[in-house]
Amino acid sequence: MNPEKLPDSFKPVTIEGGYENLQSKVDIPAAAIRDGIETKVILDIFVDSLSTVANINVVRYSRPSVINAIVDAIKETNFHAATLDGKSVNSIKRIPIGLHSKVVGETTPIPAETRFE
Repeated sequence: MNPEKLPDSFKPVTIEGGYENLQSKVDIPAAAIRDGIETKVILDIFVDSLSTVANINVVRYSRPSVINAIVDAIKETNFHAATLDGKSVNSIKRIPIGLHSKVVGETTPIPAETRFE
């Protein structure tokens, strides 16, 4: 089914607590914090009709050192399955995650709406 032609009754996968909840769970490695990082990761998350994350595909990343931390955060986050005509269905959600860590060790999320070119 072409995403541009989805019926009005389709509701996409949602993240419990939103992007902010997901980003708050990312435990950035100490070395990355020490070095100061800015990273952008795009993932495709396959969420089945039971709201279980069945697969995580890393589409794009700029810092390999934080991939495991981001994947772990996804595994600790609850998702809600997409629905079609009121019934839960398997679906994929593309998730952009951006993190910026100052050398002093403070980590702040980059807004989820940030577009990565």
